[in-house]
Amino acid sequence: MAPRAYWKGYLKLSLVSCPIALYPASSSSERVSFNRINKKTGNRLKQQMVDAESGEPVERDDIGRGYEYAKGQYLMVEDDELAKIKIESTHTIDIDRFVPRVEIDDRYLDSPYYIAPTDQVGQEAFSVIRDAMREKKVAGLARVVLTRREHVVMLEPFDKGLLATTLRYPYEIRDHADYFGELPELKLPAEMMKLAGYTHGWGVGRHVLGSNYFYYVQDPWGSWAEYSYDIDFVPVDVDWPAADHPPEDSFYIWGPTVPDDFVANREAPAPA
Repeated sequence: MAPRAYWKGYLKLSLVSCPIALYPASSSSERVSFNRINKKTGNRLKQQMVDAESGEPVERDDIGRGYEYAKGQYLMVEDDELAKIKIESTHTIDIDRFVPRVEIDDRYLDSPYYIAPTDQVGQEAFSVIRDAMREKKVAGLARVVLTRREHVVMLEPFDKGLLATTLRYPYEIRDHADYFGELPELKLPAEMMKLAGYTHGWGVGRHVLGSNYFYYVQDPWGSWAEYSYDIDFVPVDVDWPAADHPPEDSFYIWGPTVPDDFVANREAPAPA
């Protein structure tokens, strides 16, 4: 069964446009959730709107909207007033400009969506836009109206389609200085920095034999003789089970004192 589109419209860049569909790239359907129940009867509970002052239940027709402009003081807003300022959707994602992807702060990324062309006629124009962004390693910035609210979206190539991610507005981002401002700038000892450099980029694993841990460290560049530091790496002659035998040409650290978070980043450059 084909996925159901969340939104349909057009992707436009200058004079080039093509029909597209927007699909949610994430789902919460598999998330475990619980209902509140009455522990005495086992029956499910339901929520009821009550007046905060009187405690009396409020009928659905009497429920309105209000903006709190002062403590306990509200400005009533009617539905017809909201309808007058509703943003009309043009059902078009109009790309305003392109920026290098690395310049977009990840804190602004919000909800992801897949974008795909909806007919064969528009596939060529869609491919032109997608491949141009991929070649230049840039992301497109555009605006779109979803659920009566205008969103800024980032567009980037993803597999055979595009990935559109709604972006948060600056007022939605908390200032990192409030959390990191009082952290001291420590100058770490040279030995500690040296150790961090050596472990960065190595393949690391752990085998458990009885009560002992054997951590093996595999250097992807095969230049063990160049490294020397406080942790002793020694070859360990162990009769490993065939299914658990570590990679050949590996060295091992023995002992339960080696921390579990001694992990690897295989894509890092080789230590100097």
